[in-house]
Amino acid sequence: MSMVKKFVFSALVLVLCTAPAWAQITYVGAVGDSMTDWENPDGVDNYCPWIRWAQWKTGGVNFGPWDDWPDFRHTDMQYNYSHEGATTSSMISEGQHTLLAGESTQVDAASFLCGANDLAYWLEKHAIWIKFQDNKDPRTYVTPTMINNFNTAVETLAGPAGSPTGTDMVVWGCPDIMKMPKIKEVLWLTYPGTTSKYRGAAVNFNTAMKDVAADRNWIYLDTIGMEDVVCAGSSFTLAGVTIPYNDLFYDDKIHPGPVMTGIMANMFIEAMNLKYGTSYPRISDQEILTWAGYSPTPGETYFNVDPYIILNNPGVPEPASLSLVLMGLFGILARKRGRG
Repeated sequence: MSMVKKFVFSALVLVLCTAPAWAQITYVGAVGDSMTDWENPDGVDNYCPWIRWAQWKTGGVNFGPWDDWPDFRHTDMQYNYSHEGATTSSMISEGQHTLLAGESTQVDAASFLCGANDLAYWLEKHAIWIKFQDNKDPRTYVTPTMINNFNTAVETLAGPAGSPTGTDMVVWGCPDIMKMPKIKEVLWLTYPGTTSKYRGAAVNFNTAMKDVAADRNWIYLDTIGMEDVVCAGSSFTLAGVTIPYNDLFYDDKIHPGPVMTGIMANMFIEAMNLKYGTSYPRISDQEILTWAGYSPTPGETYFNVDPYIILNNPGVPEPASLSLVLMGLFGILARKRGRG
């Protein structure tokens, strides 16, 4: 056997023996707050969170059957245990993580998106006093609790690091609550350092979650990175439509509106497709804008979400795909050898 044939044969054996297949994703679960809960938050009509885009509007990602449930889910998808108003602490106390872990035989991956309410409630209670009491800094008094609660949730869902027993996680960064118009409007009441302190608290939380995601080869989605682009100026332009800043949010001036949640859905969809080899359909800019009541430029364009996706050990093709290529190469070499 020639050296070339030996090399190809060895490579084929290596692929067949060692190359992992893409994980099979059937159902996806979720824990978190109103950013993922299907229920309309107070002051919001016809709410469309990212999860609604991902399942209902694309018919792609499956969070389980739609039904009325006897617990805090009320009317929702079976594996979405997110709850409006939840903090990372109430998420633990009401058992979102343990209830979803009880579905581990059905759920192949789980989304975690929580933390904004931890900071918003602390701001509501303490921000006006930050001018006089530096010991109310959320980076010291809120972020450590958020990190502990995150670790509790993901270890319940996925098992301890080093010996995973549950589902893969998709970890969302905590949004920057200082971008919410309702909060921006009242910042004049607070000490000027409030903005940097609360953004800093979210960034510190996100850094801790990102490190865990990297260690455990989970997807991390950079929510703040996306917000920093979409909410960078007084307006945002997408597919020929210029949207004023406040209109990027729902009427409560807190929750991201359908344009941002559509972009978030595409972040999740694209990450799942790249990591696990799924074929969930993305949502075009035109579909997002049309549903939101705008008249976009005709065509099919997609806001680039790649900068906000950290895959951590991207998925690789299943062995059969790679081996077919090598077998074909081996066959060509063999034929050429036979003709020589």
